[in-house]
Amino acid sequence: MDNFSLREASTCLVLLTLTGALWNRPFVKGEKCGLNIQEKPVVDISSSPESNIFPIGASINLTCKAEPRAEDVSHLDRWVNYIRWYDPQGNEVGEKCQQPDQKKRVKSCPLVLKNLTVDKFGNYTCQSGNDYPNHCTRKSFNIGIQGAAPNLIGVPRNQSADIGANVTFNCTAIGFPKPIISWIKNSDSSALQSNLRVKFINDSMDDKSIQSQLLLIVGVKMEDFGKYQCKAESVVGKKLSLPAFLTPKGSDDQLPEFVKGPKNQSVPIGSDAIFSCTVNGLPRPTIHWIRDDASHAVQSNTRARFKIIQPAEKPVVNIYSSPENNSFPIGASINLTCTARPRLEDYRQINTWVKYIRWYGPQSNEVEAQCQQPDIKNRDKIYRCQLVLTNLTVDKFGNYTCQSGNDYPRHCTRKSFNIRIQGAALKLIGVPRNQSADIGANVTFNCTASGFPKPTISWIKNNNSSALQSNLRVKFINSTMDDKSIQSQLLLIIGVKMDDFGKYQCKAESVVGKNLSLPGFLTRKGSDDQLPEIVKGPKSQSVSIGFDAIFSCTANGLQGQPSIR
Repeated sequence: MDNFSLREASTCLVLLTLTGALWNRPFVKGEKCGLNIQEKPVVDISSSPESNIFPIGASINLTCKAEPRAEDVSHLDRWVNYIRWYDPQGNEVGEKCQQPDQKKRVKSCPLVLKNLTVDKFGNYTCQSGNDYPNHCTRKSFNIGIQGAAPNLIGVPRNQSADIGANVTFNCTAIGFPKPIISWIKNSDSSALQSNLRVKFINDSMDDKSIQSQLLLIVGVKMEDFGKYQCKAESVVGKKLSLPAFLTPKGSDDQLPEFVKGPKNQSVPIGSDAIFSCTVNGLPRPTIHWIRDDASHAVQSNTRARFKIIQPAEKPVVNIYSSPENNSFPIGASINLTCTARPRLEDYRQINTWVKYIRWYGPQSNEVEAQCQQPDIKNRDKIYRCQLVLTNLTVDKFGNYTCQSGNDYPRHCTRKSFNIRIQGAALKLIGVPRNQSADIGANVTFNCTASGFPKPTISWIKNNNSSALQSNLRVKFINSTMDDKSIQSQLLLIIGVKMDDFGKYQCKAESVVGKNLSLPGFLTRKGSDDQLPEIVKGPKSQSVSIGFDAIFSCTANGLQGQPSIR
């Protein structure tokens, strides 16, 4: 009441006398807030830090502020009596902030959340009421997980098998928190759960963001043939793989295969949205569309249109690898097989049958000999051309392109297969440190990096990567390491001069990526200056579009206040 005028205070005292019986009403546990009631508190929630997206393990303070409406200020029984918090499961959480006596009214109520776990994310609801039952207001604050959406880095592949054989499909997903993998057969997520011959084998991974699972079918039966998909799911989102088909071995059919699937897109309300899907198969596959795991949601939409587009008269091309992977270590070997055939509708036209298959390397140059069909009368309907790559070096990684054409000029198809290096990300395990030296002394900075393939190390002085190359007093000394993934280098400065003082950084680099060290400073010995030192550098983070991103950097130094760039 400190902010009221004398007239307002008098009015309140009169009301207190008339309605004193209301002050001691007990709090109604779990009371429902009336939707059509006007005389209830106005509620607002603030957070510290000011965000609603946090990583697992973070801490956050929520503050619920409540006050009567402006027109209710003169009615003490409409002032805030209590504030209570509820967690994402609807349970009471934290301390209830209750009206202590008739002279004091609660205005805010804090909720401190520490070391957030997955189950602690979600909607936190603040409820505030006055002295009248059901005269309360609820407001929620959603705490979202700052994570990485699931992504499939290994998916089930088409395969064929004999009756009685054992078959495995693999699915590997990456994301944070680590995703959970489930399997779907013929668009039915429960079809595999009741099959006693099906086993789900989790592959143990030390990585906290990667989950891998094998689907094992023991003793294949006829009813096991069909379409298989895996789904990676976490609190951040979900990802469904394209289908892989299991068919009987020896069949002449070509398994349906997605050449191009629908892509994510956003459009304004009222605009058209077009999704495209291209599939190969023999016999010709049919395409069905599913929205939110329900096919009827698309079929019953009167605004949805379906159009079948026939491709041009050129070969259908596929590429297969052995081993079945696209990520390999340096020195590995791989066989690529390009399979080409005419479209189904072109089978009767022999001049549309495959005439040649040609391979191109990552530098777009021809590799190996061209595979050429004999004369038109003796051509195979399905033609294959193999490319064998042995002892892969860095320059041999990249896109390998198969091109196949028929007798018509420019009636050809290209398809690529990307061979990636299976490496380890770069990490600096030894970095240059601050030091001081006399004029004429010798100085060394050390830099050690790990990664696969083994990284190369270069040096930067005062943000100039070429400043040290022309200094004849500078020597770069590589340290011999038996480990194939660790590289160490010393930077030696012989006979230090004034122009050698400054900031030094090392950079580790390989085909996998690069990493730049924090700076180490060289200053003159005996100076009263304290070398600049990074106390706390910026941390990696991810935020949603539209949210603020804040990077922090703290430095110590005694040469005037250090400047941060």
